[in-house]
Amino acid sequence: MSGRIRKLRRCLAVLALIGGAVWAWYGAARTRETGTPAGNTTAAPARAAEEVRFRPVEPIQFHLIPRSQPTPMSPSFRPPRPQE
Repeated sequence: MSGRIRKLRRCLAVLALIGGAVWAWYGAARTRETGTPAGNTTAAPARAAEEVRFRPVEPIQFHLIPRSQPTPMSPSFRPPRPQE
């Protein structure tokens, strides 16, 4: 049983180290993003309900794309003939 506890402790320690590194990296990225002045050592507080908005993506209109070859669904499609 003590072997399992040691293994569990090791895994938790590794997870804590990784979590701390990610937290520090994220905090440094947030500080750089907000652009705090060099003289001000306090980091800008993160907004509680920050919302990320993306531009709306326009749908691709396939009927406007010119085709050099007919597709299998087009009426002018002819399957290739086997070579003799």
